[in-house]
Amino acid sequence: MGKITPAMLKHYARNHENSWEEDLRTAEKFWEFCCDRGVYREKNPITAFLQDAAERKRKKSTENDMNKAAELVCLPEEVEKKLNDRIRENIGDGGFIGIALVKEGGVSSQDACALRWKDIRFNSGGFVSIHLELKGNAGATHDYTRPIFPFGAEVLMAHRSRLLELYSEDELNNLPVVTPACPGKKPISSKKLTQLCRTELLRAGIGEDNMLPIKGEPVGVGIQLLLRNYRYRLEHYCGLASDPAAVTFLTGHSLQHDVTADHYRGFTSPEGQRYLYNAMKRDGRFVKVNKGVESSVTNRILPDGRVERTFTCLQPDKILFGCLSFTLAPGEMFEISAEQGLSLKVQAEEKR
Repeated sequence: MGKITPAMLKHYARNHENSWEEDLRTAEKFWEFCCDRGVYREKNPITAFLQDAAERKRKKSTENDMNKAAELVCLPEEVEKKLNDRIRENIGDGGFIGIALVKEGGVSSQDACALRWKDIRFNSGGFVSIHLELKGNAGATHDYTRPIFPFGAEVLMAHRSRLLELYSEDELNNLPVVTPACPGKKPISSKKLTQLCRTELLRAGIGEDNMLPIKGEPVGVGIQLLLRNYRYRLEHYCGLASDPAAVTFLTGHSLQHDVTADHYRGFTSPEGQRYLYNAMKRDGRFVKVNKGVESSVTNRILPDGRVERTFTCLQPDKILFGCLSFTLAPGEMFEISAEQGLSLKVQAEEKR
């Protein structure tokens, strides 16, 4: 036992990455047991080694937390506008289509480069969605078909229209979406897309300091920034901060731990897709938005005598608000609900 040195402990930890801490804590207790029984009386070097390791881990964790806190969470609006302008100017370039898929659809560079036109769905409901199947932790494949933001839909429809002048629809369906040239039959690599993304973000005005990750390696930083921006838009511009399950689905994460009746919906169903699209259309900063929100009201007498009034917003991507006044007799009840949530301010007045 007296021959154990800090260098030996460090060597053991390096060669047993998954178990060294648990192993050494067991050895530490055995050493203390021997000292208590008088078998051995030399100072225990394991305790000092574990304390030093814990301190190094704490400092590294603090440094990582500070770096993460300093990460840019979303794109400044002027930067995103310039990036959108560059995408519009280069619609015939598949690399810029790839940037649009990451920024507007929340997909990784690898998934964007793997997409074929048959995976892009131009729905009759007026929105564009991406058919995406991802593997979960257990190896099962899950459907993450999701709508994309209106600007991304505009770009994909324009690019597709050009390609349909060169290919039939059946031919186009089997071609990759992200290609190095228009027309192209081979996808560009995710590495090239990542490099292009970085270049265009710097051109649009993102500072070099915001393109450096924790370890100082620039690879993938631009893609990660676009994905953080995508999540920020969903939560802050689309009102989905109050619906974390929707954000979880749209960012391609499993809902297996969020399947309660209050939170889980079938987001891949037509109703679920429409719900997500209506929410995403609320971020109208980069598209033309018609002002004014109209609604229609329908009344229905229920079998038990109650009256049901349904307010239908003619522009469901807008937030409907207004003031309702009604009189209740003693014992009567008024119920109100909304499919996408609501906020109420209630003021009661006693009628004399």
